[in-house]
Amino acid sequence: MIQGFIDRINTKTGMGKKGEWTLYSILVKDKWYSAGFDPLPVKEGHYAEFETETNDKGYENVKAGTLRSAVPPKKEQAFAPKSSEKASSSTNQDVISPVQASIAYQNARGNALALVELLLEHDGLPITGAAAKSAQAKRYEEIKAFVDKLTVEFFNDTVSLRLLQSVVDAGAEQEAGVAPQETNTTEDNA
Repeated sequence: MIQGFIDRINTKTGMGKKGEWTLYSILVKDKWYSAGFDPLPVKEGHYAEFETETNDKGYENVKAGTLRSAVPPKKEQAFAPKSSEKASSSTNQDVISPVQASIAYQNARGNALALVELLLEHDGLPITGAAAKSAQAKRYEEIKAFVDKLTVEFFNDTVSLRLLQSVVDAGAEQEAGVAPQETNTTEDNA
């Protein structure tokens, strides 16, 4: 018996002697299984269980009539942050579905791109400045690496609900007896 979250569902359609057909495949725990021609009783992101059988080519297929939704055990998780990354917040969830993880990733990627765009507009990124073609390729790699790094950071912050230790609001600084830092303005310098 195989149990796990349905990470993806793939369909392949065609025309045969008996008319149109659709073949379904499911991805569970990084392994694809052919699920036959009948519409599936589960959707992407659902936790399911099923039995498998091996065909004459050695591929594992979902045994007909065994695919069904199931309740995931508490320890079974689509994505679980490491215990050291968990926040001590009561709103922290131990499980995030593949669909939620995809949404969190897309949000993190968009925010990373927006931040990099802002930094580029204000010369806030330390990137290669030469005009040669080789420098353009290097700049591309530098910017892409920075976007990727920020995406991972934002994604991990989202799914782990990590508390930001380095950020303290002004009210907390005053309660702790720390004087807020003074900023220089043009009026101060005049």
